[in-house]
Amino acid sequence: MKNYKDCEQVFIGSSDIASLTLRSPMEVTILNFGEDGDYQAYVVDREAKIGDHYSKVYECEVWLKIYDDNELVREFKSDTIEVYRAGEMGCIIRLS
Repeated sequence: MKNYKDCEQVFIGSSDIASLTLRSPMEVTILNFGEDGDYQAYVVDREAKIGDHYSKVYECEVWLKIYDDNELVREFKSDTIEVYRAGEMGCIIRLS
């Protein structure tokens, strides 16, 4: 089983208010961070081992769009999409 740290890291947005907007077919929510800045997330599949210090904070199906302060930054498509967080900056997106 591979570790999440061996997976690709992608830019998911930047913010001057320390938050990104997550939009899925049935819901909109805010993903808060500990400080303003640029944010990255590891993108993993079902096989990747996620550290115990991460907690699942969001789950949706089919697609997930991530918006920063200004625009749509990233779109993910998968049967199930899970967002995990650790601390104030750590982020993992699991596609399965």
